[in-house]
Amino acid sequence: MIAGKWLNIAIIAFLAWGLFNTAIFLIGPPAVLNQKLPPGSNSSVESVHAILYEYSPPEGLISWAVVAGLVIWRGRIKQAWSERGFDQDVFRLFAQMRGAPTRLKMIKDLAVPKNRAQLAQELNIDWKAVDRQIRLLEKYCFIQEKSRHGTTKFYQLTESGKLLLEFLEEQQDQTQ
Repeated sequence: MIAGKWLNIAIIAFLAWGLFNTAIFLIGPPAVLNQKLPPGSNSSVESVHAILYEYSPPEGLISWAVVAGLVIWRGRIKQAWSERGFDQDVFRLFAQMRGAPTRLKMIKDLAVPKNRAQLAQELNIDWKAVDRQIRLLEKYCFIQEKSRHGTTKFYQLTESGKLLLEFLEEQQDQTQ
């Protein structure tokens, strides 16, 4: 899901490109630039400006349209999460925060009850990282302790965890 960090980076990149093209257009045509340049300046500046000035209106419009489209898309993604009853914190937890891919894999793996060692082995991560993710998922009531055998705890998805897993699978099917 591209709802997190990469979507924000794309919005910022296209926004910067749109601002750059708008600035080039506002500076004016190359003739105006010639009046602003000091005498004896390099003519390559003029030629680069001429090329940028020629293409800045369509590129500026395209980049602004892309920014608008990405912002609308991000809003629709957040709206889909809220329609399912997941708040902004849950959206950030699974789409934007560091460790989100690990949490997504953990939610999918916990469709069948497992202990920390099994999760660490299947996810190929340190057991301490598994503990952090388990605490976070328990805090948001997506998983719970199912049973305990000695010191080993087995975890499973709660009803809200199952709803989240179903929603994530729907979102994945829509993007494919």
